Amino acid sequence: MDLTPNAVAPPLKSNQQHFASRGDDGIKRVWYTEQLWKHAHSLPIREITVESIAALDRNTWFFGKEPTCRLVTEHTKRINNACLTTRLF
Repeated sequence: MDLTPNAVAPPLKSNQQHFASRGDDGIKRVWYTEQLWKHAHSLPIREITVESIAALDRNTWFFGKEPTCRLVTEHTKRINNACLTTRLF
């Protein structure tokens, strides 16, 4: 898989989970979660502070929209409805 910054993501399979984000540079990046889990399985676990995660201070969920209470509530519903029984590793 091409991991260069301007690589074009291959088409998704209908059941393939993915995460997409648009960076400060306007480029949309796509991560295929199952592949990340597979590749990350052998990596060491590191503890970090929440304060060190810069993305928590940016609007990374709403793709340029103002994060209104309604949008946050809708996003929270998706989080609460997430299936937590699937083993990641």
